Amino acid sequence: MNNKEYWQKREEEKLNKGIKDCNKLAKELQSHYKLAHKEIEKEIQKSDIGINPNNDGKVIRLVFPELTEERRKELVKQVKAISEEGKVAIRNIRREAMDDIEKLELSEDEEKGIEKEKWHEIVSES
Repeated sequence: MNNKEYWQKREEEKLNKGIKDCNKLAKELQSHYKLAHKEIEKEIQKSDIGINPNNDGKVIRLVFPELTEERRKELVKQVKAISEEGKVAIRNIRREAMDDIEKLELSEDEEKGIEKEKWHEIVSES
């Protein structure tokens, strides 16, 4: 782990410590950087996720509405679309790797071995 990764991890841990569950539909965010509250509030509003943050200067409260059946169906569609994009990306990466292997003009056994190697590299990176 290099220096940058270390500090990023520490910042993420600080942010996660500042998240408190009020109940299943509400969260409180408390940043160590009080000046960042307005920026955090703006970004949440810009995210267009249907949540209006309440900022009292000390804590940002987020109240999540209960999911309706319509919203659940909408979320399922979004998840399916994201999943399909991932599958297509994996297919494209595999196809590119196979094209690269074919260009090497190797025997079939060598191609299979390299294919397995490449696949393990791709899977371990993600």
